[in-house]
Amino acid sequence: MNDRPDPEEQAILDALEALEEGEPAGEGGRESRAYIELLGLLPDGLEPVAPSPEVKRRVMAAVGERARGADGGARPAAEPEAADPAPAPIQFRRPPSAPPPRPARWPLPLAAAIAALAIGLAGWLSLRLGEQDRTIEALSADLAVESERRSRLERENAELAAARRELSHQLSLATSRGMVACPLKPMDREYPRVSGLLFMSPGGGPWLLSVHDLDPPPEGGVYVVWFLGGDAPHSMGVLAPGADRSVQLTAERMPGHESMTGVAVTLEPSAEAERPSGPTLLYGHEQIELL
Repeated sequence: MNDRPDPEEQAILDALEALEEGEPAGEGGRESRAYIELLGLLPDGLEPVAPSPEVKRRVMAAVGERARGADGGARPAAEPEAADPAPAPIQFRRPPSAPPPRPARWPLPLAAAIAALAIGLAGWLSLRLGEQDRTIEALSADLAVESERRSRLERENAELAAARRELSHQLSLATSRGMVACPLKPMDREYPRVSGLLFMSPGGGPWLLSVHDLDPPPEGGVYVVWFLGGDAPHSMGVLAPGADRSVQLTAERMPGHESMTGVAVTLEPSAEAERPSGPTLLYGHEQIELL
């Protein structure tokens, strides 16, 4: 049995020897360098694997043969072969693991920038909402003023329409055929400019009294209109002059027209007076027939 290794195994041995001495040896130096480079890469790329017993025996035999050749060929007596112990697994050191990647530093500044942007946007929105609230309040105030103005105009229009209807009624009454006019003259020196005119229809129908230049009554007094006659004086209502110092009073029926002798306006302490008792401001009895 030839125990000399073949050329490939010899190249492996040369590579091992070169690893021990630091340079390749023998004629197979080029192949040995290739194995040296290959052996240098294997620990980084392969998991540790224990060699088989046969390979270990052959490699150890080749190493012993080379050692005997270097000592002059002397060989000790053969000893009985002992059972090879179980081969210890060859351990290769793993290359140091790469350090864990450092955490990126950009998320924190980006989050801070987004937070600052959100805060700025919230502040801007808050200012805009405040401006809108103030605008709404101002528009609400203007709307309330305009609503009050509109309500006032509607009331004034209603009052003017009522006054227009009243004037139209008075005009038609005063210009009706067969109406009689009775002028009223001032009777008190304290009211020299006051004047009045009574329009009445024959038969005790509608009548209208218009008074001008009448000052407001003194405190605690009222102006009362009386129709005077043989049966009794009839209280026809109270005169309340307006800002223009004029007032009109009208009704659909005239009581006691058959015996009426005149019309008077007096100043009384109360509208509940049953007979004239105060000073007389106006009085009239003359009747003028109109067309």
